[in-house]
Order: sequence, then structure tokens, then C-alpha cells
Amino acid sequence: MKKILLLISLILTVPIVNAAALDTKIAASFAAKYVVCGNKLKNAKIGSGWRIKAAISRERAKEINREYVLEKGYIKHLEKEKKKIRNNWGRARCKQYLNTRLED
Repeated sequence: MKKILLLISLILTVPIVNAAALDTKIAASFAAKYVVCGNKLKNAKIGSGWRIKAAISRERAKEINREYVLEKGYIKHLEKEKKKIRNNWGRARCKQYLNTRLED
């Protein structure tokens, strides 16, 4: 009986609710991709069509941020994703991503 009570008390004291929800993490990932790719293509010496797509990308990121900024853990995951994308994605991959995402 003592073991069961100890186990229940441990489960109740573990901060399960501190983790961000899955939809918050996904939104942070999309927003980070839009922001980083928008910034990479904004300053690139490429056609004006890409500058327009970069502006649309940054606007979509702002929309996501407005919706999720008050969610628990959103900003932490956003910064983590931005860092990961900044380091691992080049201009070509950003172009490919925006081509598939901004078709609509």
C-alpha cells in the first residue's frame, strides 16, 4: 500500500503540464521555417518574385505567432527551431520549401 501511495504521489508531483503541447511545437516549427526562409530570401540577389514570396512567408509567420505566442513553451521551441533551420537550411532548401508551401 505504501508503494502505491508513493508511486501516486510521484506521478502527481512530476510536472507533466510543463511540456508544450504538440500543436504548439508544430506551430513553432512552421513559424520558424517561414521566418528564417523569408529572411534568407529577402536579402538574396535573386528575382523580385522571391522577394514577394519572402514577404508572404514572413506574414504567415506573424499570423502563427499571433495565434500561439501565449501558449506555454511556444517561444522556447520557436527559438530552438529557428537556430536549427538557420544552421541546416540553405537558400535552395528554403526555395523548395516556400514553393511547396506558398502555392495556394
